[in-house]
Amino acid sequence: MSNTRAIALKDFRGAPDGDPYPSDFEKGDPVEGKLADVAIGEKWAREAKDGDEFAAAVDARAQRLAPSEDA
Repeated sequence: MSNTRAIALKDFRGAPDGDPYPSDFEKGDPVEGKLADVAIGEKWAREAKDGDEFAAAVDARAQRLAPSEDA
């Protein structure tokens, strides 16, 4: 298993490690594992600078995907 952690540079669709169904990734989203390796190779993502940058991307994605309180 790959420990690669990356940040998406563009929107793309891919299946995270262990998930048979693809997810939509948007620019700035965190990507990890084998999918991160592929995304970096395809220039869809770049390697995360450090753990803090990756953690901030995880938090930002969680906030974006959280249910709206307006609903």
